[in-house]
Amino acid sequence: MMTKDLEEILLGLSWDDFYQQALEHFKRHWALHVAEGSLLYAWLIEQCLRNDFSDEEQKKLLAINFFEFKHAIKTKKYLAKIAQNWSTSEDQFLIENCELSIDQLAQALQRSTDEIQDRRQCLGLIRRMRAVTRLTMP
Repeated sequence: MMTKDLEEILLGLSWDDFYQQALEHFKRHWALHVAEGSLLYAWLIEQCLRNDFSDEEQKKLLAINFFEFKHAIKTKKYLAKIAQNWSTSEDQFLIENCELSIDQLAQALQRSTDEIQDRRQCLGLIRRMRAVTRLTMP
């Protein structure tokens, strides 16, 4: 959540002002590794929430690899959300019993089927099961 001071500063600068800052940063570092407390980071996060970019804005954002930044932010948040509240023993049980159905795993671990599915994906078990299936199919 943004502070009132930060909001006022963001409102005082135009989209192009922030884009120029992002472009300069990208030219210096060849990536958008921006400090989380900075104004530029706050602006970039605000842009991550948008889906209504004009064609001109999209071209500009592509030039600074913004969409890779957006994907990294979403992935980071997604993985942090998934990793919450899972113990090592639960992960171990999930790995050792990956052949069980999602319903059986949910009942054994007392988790929702969505949580089980997300955790299996996070641990790479779904990809592993597909690979094994491809190897064993004639």
